[in-house]
Amino acid sequence: MRLFLNLKLLFLVIFLNIDLYSKDLTKVTIQLSWFDQFQFAGYYMAKEQGFYKDAGLDVEILPFSLGMNIPKMVNDGDVDFAIGRENLILEKAKYPKIIALAAIFQATPLVLLTTKDSGIDTFKKFENKKLMRTKDDGSEVSLKAMLSASKIDLKSITQVEHSHNIYDLIEKRVDIISAYTSKAPYILQKEQIKYNIFYPKDYGFDMYSDFLITNIDKYNNDYSIVEKFKKASLKGWEYAYNNIEKSVDIIFEKYNTQNISKDELIFEANELKKLSYLNNNKLGDIKQEKVQRIYDLYNVMGYINSEFKIDNFIGYDKKSRLEKWLYSKFEEHFNLAFLWKLILIIFIITAIFVYRQYFIIKLNKRLKNLVNIKTNRLKIMNKKLATRIKKELDKHQEKDRILAQQQKMV
Repeated sequence: MRLFLNLKLLFLVIFLNIDLYSKDLTKVTIQLSWFDQFQFAGYYMAKEQGFYKDAGLDVEILPFSLGMNIPKMVNDGDVDFAIGRENLILEKAKYPKIIALAAIFQATPLVLLTTKDSGIDTFKKFENKKLMRTKDDGSEVSLKAMLSASKIDLKSITQVEHSHNIYDLIEKRVDIISAYTSKAPYILQKEQIKYNIFYPKDYGFDMYSDFLITNIDKYNNDYSIVEKFKKASLKGWEYAYNNIEKSVDIIFEKYNTQNISKDELIFEANELKKLSYLNNNKLGDIKQEKVQRIYDLYNVMGYINSEFKIDNFIGYDKKSRLEKWLYSKFEEHFNLAFLWKLILIIFIITAIFVYRQYFIIKLNKRLKNLVNIKTNRLKIMNKKLATRIKKELDKHQEKDRILAQQQKMV
């Protein structure tokens, strides 16, 4: 009975410790760069599937609002992590503390669209037409570089502020519109409108987009958290791309402030997946030479007002090559979450076995002591009995001797 009670106490202590550990999560924030959509699926899935929690993180995903200066928020330490747009390299000159950890899209999804019936199927036909794009689109070099390389008269193009309404193109209020290839083409296809797409990557301007960024002070002083967040986020992206329909269901139910349909979310997912793995690149990969090429292009086009070291733009993995190789090989063959659970189970079983052995040894010792006490008592009783028998024998012998003497006298 006492063993049963002690085992219950042991289990209670172990599981209380596990529960306390699970609640001891580090709180961090990530700021989105636009309103809810599949563009941020990796972060949603990392939270929903428990990847952040498994890494010891309690992540708050902050919604986007118009007018936000996200690079400044990261630079000033107002948020821990954020999503940076294509022009992040330009922002680095203004906000030196931002640092890029990963590039989710190997090429920007930003494109220019025209309708087939407009007849605008070459850059030359852009002249004297209306182009709708946002202020940010104007600073994103891929579009301007593509247009500049076409050698057309850019001054002849009338710039129109973006309404973010694709029907301005459909209803011919504008001739050309900047849009994400993962969004606007879905509506055009749904409306059965044929369109032309002018993609910067097709003209050699494959700029990174949707950088995962943080503050360099956090990177230097709290690298363990930064590494865990990056790894869990990329795991979330892998899950989202490998389970598009399941991910879309979750986004549709829980992260759908724009009321996007499931079909549109699936379309967006498939388009973005192409960009994340463009040219068979590793998910989240940032190459130094490509960043340098983008920087040089900005510089040639006159966007860089004050030069800075591009080496400080990328937050490299601080692990040695051997550590990374060993860790990656280990991860290929083992599920770390399962491994930790297995270790915990082994620990509990070992603890029970050790306690059982301890109890058996203790019980044997008590039995041995009890046997020794009983044996000693029996020895004493035997000794007393032997003494008593001897006395009785002596007494009877004395009686027999006296009786024999009396018989002789008679």
